[in-house]
Amino acid sequence: MYPDSKLQFCVFDKQNGVVHTPRNLRWSVQRGSITASGEYTSPRIAGKYRIIVMANNQRAQALVYVKLPGKDIPQSIQIIAPKKNIYEKQQVQLQATAYNHQGNEVHFSPMWRCSGGGTISSSGVFSATQSGKATIQVRDANSPLSAVLELTIYANNIKRVAVSPKSTTVLLGQKMRFFALAYDDKGNEVPFKPRWYVEGQGSVKQTGEYTAGSYRGNAKVWAKDPVSGKKGYATLTVDNSGSGGSGTIEIGTALIHNSYTLRIAYQVLGINIHRTKLFAIQPSGSKQLLAEQTCDNGRNIVFEKQFPYQTIAFEIQVLDNYNRVVGTVRRTLEQLK
Repeated sequence: MYPDSKLQFCVFDKQNGVVHTPRNLRWSVQRGSITASGEYTSPRIAGKYRIIVMANNQRAQALVYVKLPGKDIPQSIQIIAPKKNIYEKQQVQLQATAYNHQGNEVHFSPMWRCSGGGTISSSGVFSATQSGKATIQVRDANSPLSAVLELTIYANNIKRVAVSPKSTTVLLGQKMRFFALAYDDKGNEVPFKPRWYVEGQGSVKQTGEYTAGSYRGNAKVWAKDPVSGKKGYATLTVDNSGSGGSGTIEIGTALIHNSYTLRIAYQVLGINIHRTKLFAIQPSGSKQLLAEQTCDNGRNIVFEKQFPYQTIAFEIQVLDNYNRVVGTVRRTLEQLK
């Protein structure tokens, strides 16, 4: 046996039948571990070890020999992720490396598979066919070892970029998160990785988080697709005064499925509102964010999300342009059933 491998032991009665009552058997091992049903896991140290089983004052034993795998036998496989983004109709050579028990690279015979937005050749050349997700699997042809890598394929046919919220007001030094969406020529939303920059005062991180400066003024927050060059922007006013918003929530329908899934539809109403969030409330009182979406006055919102089984209630929030909560509704599970 090799280290950390498993082997099932069986006990036979006088009629040469397998004993299927583990509670009558008492197993013991010198090294490694063994379950009550006789499944042995070998230790990481090479050697000869005795397996002993006792039943009704009778004793039986077996010997196992644990040896370290050879230097050329792979024990793990890793797919090396591409360093650059992958776009539609692009080809990328993927590399997979096998390691022995000492962590050194060894030769292996890779077998490639792909599901999702592309295909892959026997030599590991991935061809992206459509934007979205692709799952790559490589397996050793001579062992059960395998590795999986998930890739994001970005669209290269982007025709329009939109930034949300489109227009807003922030206070001096305030932070606000902007979101960018890209659309193809058919109006379908497609994944992309925007580059953010600011025209005017303030600064923005590549996550879309804007920080206002220390003086009043105006600014534009831009999101640009580096491949197509398409870009969109949001306008904002930086001020040191002004009133926030107000909001209310009207729940329409709420359904809870047996698979711990909530489907809820509601309408948000208010002044200077720009975002709504759905939380699951835990017995400790902590909140777990399930979903969020930009909104404006009169917007109908529909969420269908799974929630933790410990959830005791749900909370819906509406936020104004200053990211302050201006409307809240909470419902228990019993109230929604």
